[in-house]
Amino acid sequence: MTEYRAILKRVGIALVIVGVLDIADMIYCIATDQSYVTSFNIPAIIAGIFLMRGSLGAARLVAWFFALYLTLLVVGAILSTPFMYSSGLLAAQLKLDPVGVVVLSLVGILLLVFLGWGYWQLRLPPVLAARKASGLTTTAPKVAFGLGIASVVLSVAVVSAIHGLVAQLATDHPSCRISDDCIDNKRYPLFIAREVMQALIDQLQP
Repeated sequence: MTEYRAILKRVGIALVIVGVLDIADMIYCIATDQSYVTSFNIPAIIAGIFLMRGSLGAARLVAWFFALYLTLLVVGAILSTPFMYSSGLLAAQLKLDPVGVVVLSLVGILLLVFLGWGYWQLRLPPVLAARKASGLTTTAPKVAFGLGIASVVLSVAVVSAIHGLVAQLATDHPSCRISDDCIDNKRYPLFIAREVMQALIDQLQP
């Protein structure tokens, strides 16, 4: 029965490390006036401490959130990437900021691996057996998976609708300073490409 404690401790230590690294990243982003992406920080550290102490309730809750974030990341990448990016745009971004693209890609891959590993660890037989012995449910977090899928689909639908409205307004009121402001809603990657180029122009201006 003590085997599950070793598993929880392992995942807990990993969560504390991720939380500390995320806090360091948050401080760096604030100090350099950059956007902050993730929000694991303090919640990850608190959850990690509870897991290290062998809390089965925390194990159930953390597994639920692992399933949610894992679904958001995987389904989001599958559905939103083809919609928002094209191979040409990705090549342009890689040329303009190769380090940033590589670092962001590595962070995404590492996060995906961490979430998958953590969920797998918390669903191992010793943990499930201990949960069952404590009267806790051992079913898979289907609600978390469903909520993750629904959130991504809704987000993609909302973004598509917004950019369709923007394109329609640009067509109805052609007062654009730059001709490529009036872009069809099916050409959303061009919106992103324009923003990337405008940022580069702003940086090159004295």
